[in-house]
Amino acid sequence: MELEKVEEVKINGSLLPYRPNKPNELKGIAGPIFPLPVFFKDTIPRQAAIIQIFCLQENEQTIQGDNLFFDSELNQGVYIHSYKDMLNDTG
Repeated sequence: MELEKVEEVKINGSLLPYRPNKPNELKGIAGPIFPLPVFFKDTIPRQAAIIQIFCLQENEQTIQGDNLFFDSELNQGVYIHSYKDMLNDTG
């Protein structure tokens, strides 16, 4: 499987990061937003260490931004989450 890097793609059925402090990261996303833990503390019971906001893309939408790819086999857009962005982002 090869993914082609693109600047704009149609995507659906995905959780995309919603970062109000980075409005140009992804353009065109719209849908319900959810705060979700992305890292946990090493305790019992487990506690969230970092929580970030995600937008659920239930319906096909055309979005623009970084980390976007196109899978020609599945004819589907793909967003690749950046581990570095998750660690460095606080909002």
